[in-house]
Amino acid sequence: MRPIVSLLVLASAAASSPAGAQMLVLGETPAASCYQHALSGRADRQALSDCDMALETYGELRRNIVATHVNRGIVLMRMDRNEEALASFDDAEDGGLRDISALALNRSSALIRLDRSLDAIAQTDLVIEAGDGHLAAAWFNRGVAFEALGDLEAAYDAYSRALDARPGWHMAERELARFTVRSGS
Repeated sequence: MRPIVSLLVLASAAASSPAGAQMLVLGETPAASCYQHALSGRADRQALSDCDMALETYGELRRNIVATHVNRGIVLMRMDRNEEALASFDDAEDGGLRDISALALNRSSALIRLDRSLDAIAQTDLVIEAGDGHLAAAWFNRGVAFEALGDLEAAYDAYSRALDARPGWHMAERELARFTVRSGS
């Protein structure tokens, strides 16, 4: 007997998909300010301006410039400028960032916001294959994408795996609480 998964309340899970693969930049530089904005969730013109200044500032280390592209993409995503965010993530990869997992996680978040769920799922596959510290967020984003596609069983499974990867994670717990699982015939 296959279980039946149903949704109690439809919430906007896509808006809550994590964009948590910020790239650490230390010091008192524009790149460090951009990192702090991405980390704190700040998403306004000033945050974007600080990120742009970091990219225009001569003397920044190459790794800071590459990290700033990622952090700028996160700020853009939070401003609902998702196509620009994807371009910023591409710039990070073009600049030499080889953390495929961080790029794929962030890309999956932007793709979810663009209603490109199948592309987002493909990006989460890359993160899951890497099996690194972004695993819980990748499973969560996968759940959001499957839910957007109407595949509630796959969404429930993905949210469950997110919680398995990060026990006690309130975002995964909140999404799972919206589902009811019953025995089916």
